Amino acid sequence: MIRFTLTDKGPAGDDVYSIDWIKHIGSDTVTGTPTSQVTEGTIVIHNEDNPDNHTTRFWVRGGIAGEVARARIFQPTSAGRILEGEIVIGVR
Repeated sequence: MIRFTLTDKGPAGDDVYSIDWIKHIGSDTVTGTPTSQVTEGTIVIHNEDNPDNHTTRFWVRGGIAGEVARARIFQPTSAGRILEGEIVIGVR
């Protein structure tokens, strides 16, 4: 699993984030629909997609000011692997 620390967000915002997997996939490409699982905090992740062949994009809303939220992003690849990233977002 790869850990990504993302820019803090406000609890009222619905913010877009992306993960660039290019350093982790070699000649492989991301395909299919990414999924997510919140593991800590009260954020909601929605609208996961792939704007290109090496990036996962998703929107994050909610959260409680002062919490540190964590979630896992699962991204299928053309070689049949599932990339797994943990995201960490502070809610300010």
